[in-house]
Amino acid sequence: MRVFETAPHMGRVYLRALTERGRPLDGEVPEMRSRLDAQTLDEEHLAAYRVACGARAEVPVGYPQLLATRLHVALLTDPEFPIRAMGMVHPRFSITQHRPLHSGEAVAFESWFDGTREVRNGIEFDIQTRAFVGDELVWQSTAATFHRTHHSKAPEKPAEEPITWDSQPLVVPSNAGRRYARVSGDANPVHLHPLVSRLFGYKRPIAHGWWLVARCLGELGLDGPDAPATFGFDFRRPVFLGGSYSLGRSDQAFAVLDETGKVRLDGFSGTP
Repeated sequence: MRVFETAPHMGRVYLRALTERGRPLDGEVPEMRSRLDAQTLDEEHLAAYRVACGARAEVPVGYPQLLATRLHVALLTDPEFPIRAMGMVHPRFSITQHRPLHSGEAVAFESWFDGTREVRNGIEFDIQTRAFVGDELVWQSTAATFHRTHHSKAPEKPAEEPITWDSQPLVVPSNAGRRYARVSGDANPVHLHPLVSRLFGYKRPIAHGWWLVARCLGELGLDGPDAPATFGFDFRRPVFLGGSYSLGRSDQAFAVLDETGKVRLDGFSGTP
């Protein structure tokens, strides 16, 4: 297990991600583990996060993921990890918050890889994360992670079942990528630069997934649950910065919809 006293520097790990070559995966993704020693939740940084994401709670439920992402990127760019990190995407993501967190608390994190599986066009594995205050498990997440190994003709997608949404406009500012990068340190260029975005197949920069999660939960008033709560997200299609979208809600389900009514992100809220 790699142990960090402070969060890894994102600039250095992204430099490794840009220069690494990767190698063929032989078998399963290694069950690499890392730990980040207890970090005090800083109110100034929390305030900057709330502003950048439109979050509202004291410690928004998505905030621990920002801290944990540094562990994830450090593991994905470790020389022992066989796959090139650049180009990986998260098709699904879930969070469980066991109790509210508070500014000033000291939170430690553990992350590891597991669940390697073959899927269409590549492989998936899970990045598991647990957050602790002392010995108390307070928060956890699972991020499915996709690595493309080949291309095949995409099957025709089944028609999406019609849902009656109670919807509201969702603003996705053109500068959201830069604002979130300043707070998170996550300067992945597909969220920042039109040219690089096109190199990865996107017509313009796309929203950070963790920013989009925080924005949706904040807009819906779900980012500060008092009781244990769980949330799931299915990233179906990219959300482009500066685009026109709406946020729909129906019972415990919610979705980001584009101008044509297609679902860009599926989500749900519930109890563990």
